[in-house]
Amino acid sequence: MIGVGPKKYTRPHLHLKNIIKLLDRMSTDYLKIYQQHGLFICQQSKTVLRTLQTLCSFVARAARRAFIDSIVVVDEKENRNNLLSYGDTSHPLTLFMKQLDSFAVSKMNQSVDPKIRAELFLQIMDGVLKMPFPMPRCLTCPKALPCASLQLVCDPDIHDRTFSEGVPLEIDRGGSIVILASGTIPKSMLSCIKIPFSVVLLWYTIRPEGESTSLAASEKMKKSGDDAVDADNKHQLNFLSPSSMGPIAASMSSNGTFFMKVKSQSLMKEGRYNINFRLGCRDIRGGEWKIPHHFQENSPTCSSFPVSVVRSTRTK
Repeated sequence: MIGVGPKKYTRPHLHLKNIIKLLDRMSTDYLKIYQQHGLFICQQSKTVLRTLQTLCSFVARAARRAFIDSIVVVDEKENRNNLLSYGDTSHPLTLFMKQLDSFAVSKMNQSVDPKIRAELFLQIMDGVLKMPFPMPRCLTCPKALPCASLQLVCDPDIHDRTFSEGVPLEIDRGGSIVILASGTIPKSMLSCIKIPFSVVLLWYTIRPEGESTSLAASEKMKKSGDDAVDADNKHQLNFLSPSSMGPIAASMSSNGTFFMKVKSQSLMKEGRYNINFRLGCRDIRGGEWKIPHHFQENSPTCSSFPVSVVRSTRTK
């Protein structure tokens, strides 16, 4: 912290990048825990998880701004606006972060002397470390959660066979995958939740099989010198992400059963893909959660299935 950022391609520069990536990853992990367990834990623990997610993102952002000469900072207006919205606005730590963001972090740029930025970052970290550190109490006494049942089959009107373990489903180039999803939310699960829900959600993501495309994209980014894109963002470039348009929703009946039809976007490139599914719900307040599930008999035994896109051999 001498006011001079580490030079690129040196060990200190690598450590700094890794620390920021680690903070971003911790923020993502806290969000995943919140989505997976938030429906079943107390409000205090949910508040703590949101606050910890916000804290990790805030410290990562502060480090980027302090070392702006060494770390490329992308346009973060949208990220900044969403950053502090996840935390509990009444929590002292969230209030403290908002004050720091307004008076210090948002004003750090290359026009500010590097030594001043370094001193500001030290003061920020000193203040964060002196604040009471919350603990999610419900997660210190974990309990096994009931699982919902889920069955996935290919629409027989579109595909001539269903999923088989290890055997890819073949579709013509430009075609779509059409899935019929059904299942049951057990009463034992409904009795455990803290916020009622009546809408079941199904997220799906399609990605190319293997990592060759990911590595090629990674090398291209390295050559362009874009240090702001981390490994997770590079990986996302290879995803076909229909889930970004929102999950498929279906109403749950009074006895806990549900049914929905899922049609993927068209797959225009030949090759092998994996399609992944994740079950969730939307509560009466509009919050979306992931819920544990298992697959019914005559359904695949995992949430990732191979798909092969081939050139059509049909004669016109």
